[in-house]
Amino acid sequence: MPDKCLLHCGIHTISEQNIDNLKIRILNFAKELRSKNPDLNLTVTIPLSYNPQSIDTNSRFATTFIDAIKMVFNENRDYRFNIATNDAHFFLERGIETIQFGCGGIENNVHAADEFIEVDQLLNTTKTYAIAAMNYLK
Repeated sequence: MPDKCLLHCGIHTISEQNIDNLKIRILNFAKELRSKNPDLNLTVTIPLSYNPQSIDTNSRFATTFIDAIKMVFNENRDYRFNIATNDAHFFLERGIETIQFGCGGIENNVHAADEFIEVDQLLNTTKTYAIAAMNYLK
């Protein structure tokens, strides 16, 4: 039996959740575990946390980006929001509207050992960013 175990968790929050309340729930859960097993050497650290973020999908920035996607891919796409794996939250916390948009999708074995991107997917993503920037900044 190992003498040490490290458990790293990520909680993807939504706008309705409160970070401070989540932290309290986690700490209370650990306290309850310790009270049930006094020999349990449990340490909880929360090295990074940030408030849930969202973007106004009707803002000029968002609609400019959606129009660029429509122009390049000839389709309407829904917003999906996940800031846990990138630096978008740093911008959003400072009031800078941010949209993450990447190449490919599930068919590209995302986050797998054999993940790949087709060249045309990379080019179309680059075109989307260029068109959005040009139209937003003009």
